[in-house]
Formats: sequence, structure tokens, C-alpha cells
Amino acid sequence: MDRNAGFAVAGALLLGLLGVGCGASENGSSAPSSEPTRAKASPSSATETAETAETAEKTRAQVVGDLQFAFGDVGEGFVVAKDPLGRDCVVDGTALSRKIPRKEELLRGVRLLEKRGWHFDGELMEMSPEFGAFLDLGEWSVIAGVAHVPDEVREQAAPNAGVLTVSATGSCKPSS
Repeated sequence: MDRNAGFAVAGALLLGLLGVGCGASENGSSAPSSEPTRAKASPSSATETAETAETAEKTRAQVVGDLQFAFGDVGEGFVVAKDPLGRDCVVDGTALSRKIPRKEELLRGVRLLEKRGWHFDGELMEMSPEFGAFLDLGEWSVIAGVAHVPDEVREQAAPNAGVLTVSATGSCKPSS
């Protein structure tokens, strides 16, 4: 996927997550709420991380855990959206923040994902003041970015002015 298209997807994701009547979180609540679902992920054991990195095949639950581990403390808390189609190959989430999360926060999350076996292409996409990063592992790809809250949802996101948006996609194989 082209990087600019990736940011368009991330922007659409945020609009969808904040849209009226959609964006349920994985705990069944509506996102965003005044009390966001805080990520509760602890680092996996070294053995589990090594095994996962070797196989490079992750389940949706493992990807969610990795993203919560990496971005759980950004802004108001990282909220994973429930996929409206129930796909096991899609993970979308956001963290709203009073200010645009700093580039260092994005890089810290990238480094934490690398510890879990993810591969960063080593280059941040910069569209001042927004930044984005692309990572992959096996059949999974992640686009993570920090930006202003789009004008279209500014009122709903108030008093937050910034957002971290993450979208992960894997290979959707029909269940047998």
C-alpha cells in the first residue's frame, strides 16, 4: 500500500471510530467515551516473544495485545475498535490526546513493537506536524500515525486536539 493511501485509510478509520453510532470498542462500549478503555497488556515472556518472532504468525488477539502494549499509555488511552464485519484479520484503534502525540511517543511504540518481533522500515513519514510509521510481521502490516484530530470530528473529540491512529491488517483467509 502506498504511504499516502495509508494515511488516507488512517484518517478514514478515525472518522469511522468517532462517527455517530459506530466505533464500538472491544469491551462492547461505544468509542470514544468519557472513560476510554485503557489498554491492559503486559509484556509477554521472552520465550513467548521469541517463539512468536520465529513463526511470524500472529493471531488477531496477539496483534491486539502487541498494539495495546506499545500504545496503551498514549493520550487518553488506546481503544481498539470492534470490527463491524467481525474479521480476524483487521485491528483498528485510536488514542485521543489533548495535544498531538509527539514523534517520540510514536517511536517509543514502534520500538516496543520491534521487541515483539515487528519489523520497522526505519523511516518515519513526515507531514508536519503529523508522523507515521509502517511495520510488518509475517502476513500482518501496521500503519501507526499521530496527527491533529480531523475537523470533521473535532467537536466529538473535544477537548482533544491530537490522535494516535493504528490500523493493522493481515491476510483474510476463509475459515475452513
